[in-house]
Amino acid sequence: MYLGPTYSGSAVDITMAREQGFRFSKGLELLVDLGFQGFTLPNVHILLPHKKPKNDELMQEQKDYNALVASARVVNEQSISGIKRCRCVKDKFRNRKQGFDEKVMVLATALHNLRVSLRETYHHSPIAAAT
Repeated sequence: MYLGPTYSGSAVDITMAREQGFRFSKGLELLVDLGFQGFTLPNVHILLPHKKPKNDELMQEQKDYNALVASARVVNEQSISGIKRCRCVKDKFRNRKQGFDEKVMVLATALHNLRVSLRETYHHSPIAAAT
């Protein structure tokens, strides 16, 4: 999971990604959603789910692939939800101190990671065993 600079208000993911000017190591696979359709990076393989064609259906292989991508992405989505338990991350941030919003996001992420590491059920899950 990539944690980039914070943006206030609503922002489109692909626009933020294009502004970042990412530089990843060669051979990296990047798992994204359909909001990143048309997004490319040099030396990076982008894994994008298949989009349902207009007035047609996806083939079974494409549906299976989409299910696999979705199951991998759900871990990230749950992490984002866990980070947003710190309400100062998702509500309007009123502190105007330069760089403080970035520090709050890092702290919220650290608190989420601590919560996950202390969960008894987390240590026995098949996902934790695989990592």
